[in-house]
Formats: sequence, C-alpha cells, structure tokens
Amino acid sequence: MEEEANQRILSLRNIPIFSALSEEELYEIAKRLKVIHIENGQTIIQEDEESSSFYILWSGEVDVMAKNRMIVRLLKKGEYFGEISLIGETKPTATVKAATDVSLLCLDKDSFSKALERHPKIREHIERHYYFGTYKFEKKPVMPPLPWTK
Repeated sequence: MEEEANQRILSLRNIPIFSALSEEELYEIAKRLKVIHIENGQTIIQEDEESSSFYILWSGEVDVMAKNRMIVRLLKKGEYFGEISLIGETKPTATVKAATDVSLLCLDKDSFSKALERHPKIREHIERHYYFGTYKFEKKPVMPPLPWTK
C-alpha cells in the first residue's frame, strides 16, 4: 500500500497543476484518489451530461472529442481532464472515451473542491491554461473569474 501511495504522489507531482504543492499537501490529495479501470471504447465523460469527478490518466490513452465527434486531443499518462466542469459548475464541453484500456486516478467533486480551497494555485493554473491555450473548446469562459482578475 505504501508503494502505491508513493506512486500516486509521484504522479501528482508530475502534473503541472500540483507541482507547487509540498509532499504533505500531495499526500493529502493522494489519499483521496480512487483508482478506476475503464475498458477500451468506454465513455468516461459525455459532453453536455453531468460529470462529478476529476481524472488523472495513470495508464493508457483517452480521446477527447468535440461536438462533431472529431478527436481534438489524445491524452496520455499523467494528463488530466474533468476539471473545467467542476470549476465552472457547467456540463462538460467534450466527450472523453478510452482509446485503450485505461487506469484513472479519480478525485470526486467534493475532494477536488476542497483541494482548490486549500491550494488556490491549483485553480490559478487551471484557469491560466483554460484562458491561454489548452482549453479553447468554447469562446465564452465557463469559470467565474478569480477576484484579482476582474
């Protein structure tokens, strides 16, 4: 169990949104993560349907598909998804399907919200990526602005 916890912490440390956190802070998040396994072809997040988790790809690959079902991105180990609908409290703007058998680290909405409250740098990083390049599936922002960005 200790080895798996260390692997989870290492996975978190390698994800840019968590990179500024201390070992103790990473451990607090890591112990809330659940591992789920999804078979090739299964839908993980469906566009315009409720989503209640943040996912980190631990193994395998997933396709991110836009409204026209065109693949706009292939995510690999260490990449994450599901955060935009949790922060913006909106429905997902894309469908995410397993392109291979995958293992995901999953953080439920409540745990994700607590992590954002305790560590504002996580939200800042996500917001920066959304507004400046990574998440341009829509033209309108889906997250409320941070107080200092008004």
